[in-house]
Amino acid sequence: MRITRGSGRPCCRTSTPRARAGSSPRPNRSRTDACFFILIASRMAAPEVKMDNRRQFQRKEVHLAVEIVTPDHIFTGSTLDLSRSGMAVEIDGPIYDNEEVQIGVINVVDGFEDDAVPILGLSGTVAWGRLMDPGRFSAGIRLDPLEEEEEQYLASLLGQGV
Repeated sequence: MRITRGSGRPCCRTSTPRARAGSSPRPNRSRTDACFFILIASRMAAPEVKMDNRRQFQRKEVHLAVEIVTPDHIFTGSTLDLSRSGMAVEIDGPIYDNEEVQIGVINVVDGFEDDAVPILGLSGTVAWGRLMDPGRFSAGIRLDPLEEEEEQYLASLLGQGV
């Protein structure tokens, strides 16, 4: 394929340069290949899109211990962020999109469960799940509507008033 400018002339030299005597035998790319790549890349550039933040509540980076209970497994991990409507978690096993889960949120102080703070039990639906590293998974969970007590407790964890 020969790439041309608007005038019909080739935009680059079309022959591959020859290797000099004694130089390493690495493949040379022609300038035409480079022009073709630039042309294709410029046509493939994504149009600018404004991102629409659909979150109703702002998420806050909070690290709490969690147990995620699915119909088949119980996974342990920690929250990455938390809001009144959802959370991102890092856990030790895979959970899948649209899976219904029960969530136990546990306050941990200096590596130990804080008995003075009760465990918060929530339910939700997995919005997304991803493999982070072998044996480490992350997931986004959309929380089911909260009762007033749960909402107040969650607000206290987030440092927000209700």
